[in-house]
Amino acid sequence: MARSGHAIDHAFTQADYERVLELSASIADKEKSVESFFYHLMLGYGRMRPGTLSHYRSSWYDPGRKVIQVPSFQDCDCGDCRKYAKQTADRDSEDRDTEEILKEYWHGKVDSTARAIPLKTERQVEIVEKFNETFGTLDRPVGCYMTIWRRTTRIIELADGIDSVTYKPYVNRATAVTHFAWAGMSDTGLVNNFGWARPQTIEAYRARSGLI
Repeated sequence: MARSGHAIDHAFTQADYERVLELSASIADKEKSVESFFYHLMLGYGRMRPGTLSHYRSSWYDPGRKVIQVPSFQDCDCGDCRKYAKQTADRDSEDRDTEEILKEYWHGKVDSTARAIPLKTERQVEIVEKFNETFGTLDRPVGCYMTIWRRTTRIIELADGIDSVTYKPYVNRATAVTHFAWAGMSDTGLVNNFGWARPQTIEAYRARSGLI
């Protein structure tokens, strides 16, 4: 379900992002409401990539500090990790099979994926704690990448004035980039917060943000 174009070209305004969160909060089914709110919060304010979010565990959350600590590595043999391990095995010149390579998964896209995400408001804390309470005992509380895609898109389809055709989960993260940049966050702060491998990445985002 690929979407063309850079995610930042479709970034939400602050008002639209808040509207997406409020629509999530208004869902009558409380479990679906918490789930949708959590996904959109973590992909946006939480700056998580969809692949990171799909591996979220309740143990990442420190209730004392009100911080989500994203690890650099976590044992995983889910379908997504197995697919990537098989792709690596198929092209790896070394004599390693899928099962051996699978021992290396899950890991962040880059080393700087591992970082702390402080929860700043009572609403953020409430949503994370409700999500953990409701889904935290599951082997995979969030589910796979496509589950994230489908469930976040459902809310976008309900939001008047937001194009669901061009939406993809990375739009939330791109939205956060623009908002933090407009708020005056330094390049170093942006790189640390968004877990980019290269500082040059922010140059592309700042250029596109300026156009927007």
